[in-house]
Amino acid sequence: TISIKVLSMPNIGVDTVNPACPDKNNGRITLSVQDGTTPYDYHWSTGDTIEVLTNLSADTYTVTVSDSNNCVAIRSVTFEPLLIDCSTPVIYVPNIFSPNSDGQNDAIYVHGEGIKSLSFLIYDRWGEKVFETTEKANGWDGTFRGQDCPIEVYAYILKATMNDGTEIKKKGNISLVR
Repeated sequence: TISIKVLSMPNIGVDTVNPACPDKNNGRITLSVQDGTTPYDYHWSTGDTIEVLTNLSADTYTVTVSDSNNCVAIRSVTFEPLLIDCSTPVIYVPNIFSPNSDGQNDAIYVHGEGIKSLSFLIYDRWGEKVFETTEKANGWDGTFRGQDCPIEVYAYILKATMNDGTEIKKKGNISLVR
């Protein structure tokens, strides 16, 4: 009789913030590793050995995660170059996201450059406010009062003051898909 122990592999989840403009190094990748056996070692294609990479530009970044049992998982993230003219202040909101814990587009953020202050509100189809922030770094994860929101279209209102004093008001729709 032979006993065989099967060890679980690390499972790498990623949360990303795309670089806001061409030639701006302001993208971010945050890892969340599950399974495997802690502690984890991180080895990025950049040479970094940390969980969160910041100041990233359009490129492909690959991480190798090994756990204490030497089980290894590899994950790559590609930031495509954005075709946005950022010579003047810019602000935009994507129109779809998928908070399904796959590590891609799991939250919706306000993107842009030259933003001094903002107010970002999201409402469900009944007009109930499900999210509010005044911080560009805070995104909506598709939950309300600790519960997953249903798959549907949500409305947003965005008011922002740019660094040059310009005031921008936008309204639009965001599709939540899982």
